[in-house]
Amino acid sequence: ASEEKITHGLYAKPLYSGDRVYFAARHKVACLDLTTGRPIWEADLQNDVGGIVLIESGPFLAVVGTGQEYLNQALRDGPMPSLTLVWKESGAVAGRMTLAKRDPVRVVRWTPGGVFVLGEHQLQRCDSLLNVIAAREPTAGVFEDLIDEAGRLTLVTSEGRHAISPVTLESLPDLPPPAPAPGGDSAAE
Repeated sequence: ASEEKITHGLYAKPLYSGDRVYFAARHKVACLDLTTGRPIWEADLQNDVGGIVLIESGPFLAVVGTGQEYLNQALRDGPMPSLTLVWKESGAVAGRMTLAKRDPVRVVRWTPGGVFVLGEHQLQRCDSLLNVIAAREPTAGVFEDLIDEAGRLTLVTSEGRHAISPVTLESLPDLPPPAPAPGGDSAAE
């Protein structure tokens, strides 16, 4: 039964979203109806990805292989870290990538302009198949978060916040403060 395939060696915490719950173990990810517990879909990740973290990102479920695994009750490096994007609706695999560095993935952010993968030491912009389009590394400190505010990306680092281009990932100049609202207070009357 499908339930057996997802209960042995469970590595990821379940992810709850609406009326669904997602599970991942070893090389499988599954979606169950939260009310009935019945399987909706199951996807094969094609290889054991080590420890797993699930991240919801737009229409996708990001399955992050941490590249670490437990052996004899000790955490050690396993396969290289990886990322698999799975369509939440169908379970179809959209794309896969093996990360070039043993860099913990902090954020996977989907936008209409691409999928952004943020690690401590690298930010990558990818298409939905996870082909890398652009990348950047920190000039100082480490990357901590990536915030999408109405199409404007803000990269949070240990050194501060920086507006970046969603296309090139280059830093942008700070935006001027917003203009006062019409009919607002005016000091010169």
